[in-house]
Amino acid sequence: MNSINPLSSHLRDSRIPQYCTSHFINEEHSNKHSRLPHIHDNFLELFYVYSGKGRYMVDSQFYDIQEGDIIICNAGILHGENPADTRHVRSYSIGISNVALLGLPDNCLCDEETTPVISCGMLSEHIGSIFRLIHLLSSDEKNLGETCNCLSQSLLLLTYEMLLSRSRNLSIRARTTASATADRIRRYLDVHYREPLT
Repeated sequence: MNSINPLSSHLRDSRIPQYCTSHFINEEHSNKHSRLPHIHDNFLELFYVYSGKGRYMVDSQFYDIQEGDIIICNAGILHGENPADTRHVRSYSIGISNVALLGLPDNCLCDEETTPVISCGMLSEHIGSIFRLIHLLSSDEKNLGETCNCLSQSLLLLTYEMLLSRSRNLSIRARTTASATADRIRRYLDVHYREPLT
């Protein structure tokens, strides 16, 4: 199964993540449901900004968010919208349980040091379509629950791969900066090595 399912190469104990819930959050939803900061003990939540911009709190820290961003809300972490911004952001959220990624606590997609906001960039429109599709299909969970499961697992894997890619790019950028500095020092020394020290 590992050769067929790329997600399984990242999982502990062959546990397969499970779709739990989906919501479309707009002005109407915000008027009906209080969106105070909250915690989910048994699942992680992926929050996708479909349109608008605002601020979102994860683990007592506010982050600027905008259309095309995914916010990762690990299980057990306080998170929520800034109440002043709830009418300016339209979003989808998806809850996923039974997540057991290598090196991370249960139902966590990133560690505490990782910024939980990811810009989807050129993939934004497509990722937004997957969130919307899961939400639409969830209205018939009895017949389409397994499809919601598979799509949620795909989103989980894609989000995790974007995190890994961001981490690799930061590492390369840091090495490149250090290398560039070392090259400038070496060039300076090569040119000025015979000059007297003052």
